Amino acid sequence: MKFLTIFYLAFLINTTYAEVFTELAVRPCDPNIINDWTYSPRPVVALGTPKLPFHCEGDVKVFELTAEVVMSTFDESYEPGPIYTWGYNGSNPGPVMEMLQGEKVKIIFKNKLPEPTVVHWHGLEVPFNQDGASGHSQPSVNPGETFIYEWQAKQHGTYMYHAGQNLAKQLSMGLVGFLIIHPNKAPETLVDHDFLYFLQMWALPPHSVLPNVMEMMMFNYFTFNGKSSPYTPSPLVYVGEKVRFRFANMSMMEHPVHIHGHTWKVVATGAGDNPSSTYTYGNTILVPTAQTMDVIIDKIETPGEWMFHCHLPHHVTNNMDVDTIPGEPMFMDNGGMHVVFKVFRGPNDPGYVNPNASISNGDPGGGHGGGHGNMKAPQITTYDGFIKLSNGKKIDVSLELFKAQKDTDWRKLKAFLKIYLNKDEFLVYEYDQVKYNFETGLLNIDSNDKSITLSNLAYMDHGDMGMLSGEISMDFGIARGEIKLETRAEELTDIKLKSDFSISGEYEGFCSNKKKGLQINSIRGFRSDKIENNNPLANFTFKGVVGVSDNENEPKKIESFIKEGYYDLFKESINLKLDTNGAINSVNCKPIFKSNKVIGLDCNNQCQFQRKNTNTFPDEVITNNATFKQDVTKIVSELDNSSILNGNYIGLIQLKNSSFVPMNLKIVAKRYATNAMVITKNYISGVVELVMSNNKNLTYKFQERQFLDSSSVVNKNRNVLLLETHNKLKLIISRWSEKTITGDVYHQDYGFMGKFQVSKNIANNSLVLTDPTLVQLANSIDGKFTNENWILTLESSELEETSLSSVYSPLHINGTLKNIDGNLTLNIIDGIYDFGVNIVYLNTDDGRVIKGVVKQNEIELILPSKPIRRTKYMEQATSKLKLKRN
Repeated sequence: MKFLTIFYLAFLINTTYAEVFTELAVRPCDPNIINDWTYSPRPVVALGTPKLPFHCEGDVKVFELTAEVVMSTFDESYEPGPIYTWGYNGSNPGPVMEMLQGEKVKIIFKNKLPEPTVVHWHGLEVPFNQDGASGHSQPSVNPGETFIYEWQAKQHGTYMYHAGQNLAKQLSMGLVGFLIIHPNKAPETLVDHDFLYFLQMWALPPHSVLPNVMEMMMFNYFTFNGKSSPYTPSPLVYVGEKVRFRFANMSMMEHPVHIHGHTWKVVATGAGDNPSSTYTYGNTILVPTAQTMDVIIDKIETPGEWMFHCHLPHHVTNNMDVDTIPGEPMFMDNGGMHVVFKVFRGPNDPGYVNPNASISNGDPGGGHGGGHGNMKAPQITTYDGFIKLSNGKKIDVSLELFKAQKDTDWRKLKAFLKIYLNKDEFLVYEYDQVKYNFETGLLNIDSNDKSITLSNLAYMDHGDMGMLSGEISMDFGIARGEIKLETRAEELTDIKLKSDFSISGEYEGFCSNKKKGLQINSIRGFRSDKIENNNPLANFTFKGVVGVSDNENEPKKIESFIKEGYYDLFKESINLKLDTNGAINSVNCKPIFKSNKVIGLDCNNQCQFQRKNTNTFPDEVITNNATFKQDVTKIVSELDNSSILNGNYIGLIQLKNSSFVPMNLKIVAKRYATNAMVITKNYISGVVELVMSNNKNLTYKFQERQFLDSSSVVNKNRNVLLLETHNKLKLIISRWSEKTITGDVYHQDYGFMGKFQVSKNIANNSLVLTDPTLVQLANSIDGKFTNENWILTLESSELEETSLSSVYSPLHINGTLKNIDGNLTLNIIDGIYDFGVNIVYLNTDDGRVIKGVVKQNEIELILPSKPIRRTKYMEQATSKLKLKRN
């Protein structure tokens, strides 16, 4: 009676109409309920999960419950950052609802999700129209609507509340929570601590920020109260105390929960405490799906930090099937349904340790493994260096590693390997799978049809610079080799080549006692649908002529022209198909090397050709002279309205050659779900236009993708959204704010091209630079170029379809090249302008391809020989034309 008086007085003092209670105390709203109570219930504690506050409306206890998107952090070391889940009142699992048996309850439910839902009171005996079964006992609560549940808590025990609509999806997204009803009669065992643990499983694709609700079997993240070890808070108790654990499971599997060093008794199996005659003792309890289970440890006797976990091996280790990204190790031997049960001696016992001091010194949830956090791994950056093949050849290469979110796959690691023949002739191989083994130093770079394996890797850090060395295996026709790379400094825009494996140029030699000349031109971007060409040098075809003279003093005449060329650098083989007066024959050649340069050709073991000095385009030192200002405005997140994403953006691309290309970007955003089992998200698409000249644009359409805010602490709050076009161009957005989009431009055939920055709804001065006076726009190819002997007129246009596979199609070039006296006129029927490397290829009506370098106010051309027999052989070295723009 003394207890009832104190309890009732406390109630009268603290309970007023509409007062909100947020303390961890069990209080009734109905003063008459006190008469039925014989004890003071111990408030429950769900470590890491809040209590749902309430207020009183007369004798009714009122809760406000809101279903909404929740950013959950299962594992604080998870690089992608918080996970998009669904929960209640900002919590996943939802906040604990705690009440007393006999109370009248009112729950004001609000739906802020993008789809209808209801709340089911799992295991409770409530009126039919309050049961929360969508389409059966009540209508759906649509987005933005409110529904009021009212019922009386007649039962007691451990219960759950959860979504009652589209269960496979909404339960998998986290719409669950504890509901505890304390009995009005004292239980057999009054405990000192009453802990709650909600058991959940998640199907989280590798490096994703969005669960896969379609998964039914293969789960890879396991949580207690929405946290994985070692981030699950530890329960703290003293020796001699009594402890109750309540478990709830709404996942698709049952969980055998096991505790070390203690024995508990099973006291409840879902509907209040069982009779004491049915109690069973042990240290493992199987918690079935859709069930709650309660256990009690009568007396804690042994101090220590005891393991407490699900005993299914996979469920105590997260990410067992997730590939590791270099520089970002996954903690493979931590995680999952695992917590440390910390038992301390009492303050008056010998050997007492302050538990608060223990917590402050580190691990909040305990760990049973170290992970690989201290292992060095290659940086995600650009490397320059060489590959030394087993035949002794050193090939200059660049390896570009970059991360990009693609839909729900966050931080998808991609790679470009660029192999240089010379400055403007290179091969690019794109890879979409990169895996790194921290223990063996093995780096696998794969795509659908090619792969590279780097083994026995050693990575050394020197401040901002690093060195990567080891062995390499490739599928380019060579078995093995060595690789040595250094991280590229920010101010460096191109690598300094040490080798020249190009076969383009002039050659002289003797065949069958005849003096012959050979001219080979490699052309990037041209293709012929009529010729089967399996050239391994991507985007290159070969043209040229063979000239012959009967004696050394006579000028060479065209004997044959090259119909098709095949050059395999890795096998050191060249095959040329020659057209000699209509007859086709093949010539097999091997390049002759000296100091990692091609100095000649050995053809059919009969003809020895020596290379002439035709270094027509010397390397230039390229430096950046303008940079973008840093944008510090707010990052656009997934939770923002899609209208924020929509709009037109205007700005520039800063190429590696320090020139700029005007850029228009149009983003179209829509919010929808493709079917009932897909999460409603913002989807973005649009187009990007590169302005070349006179409103002639290169237009690329984006493939539609989801927009997810991928910023995280690990990624220094940068986005890494990948926008892919249907024409090889890729934009990696590093920062998307409400006013500006900044990022990098990649191309399937070029790799990294440069950086871009665009601003929204600004017609003029859209690009903010540190010094606008230093900006030099990329040179337009349109216009007239002249010198004292020649006139070149070029005009570009857009084509809907073209047989050319230009990396910058659909831009099409035509025009004329004629000399001043009118003796020679060449009609340019097609052309390709690779403005990223300032190279133009012009296809003429007499079968030639003219190659040129475009500079600020001039263009420098090489006029090759005419591939028609008996025409005077023109040497490339003497056919160099330099023309200035009018």
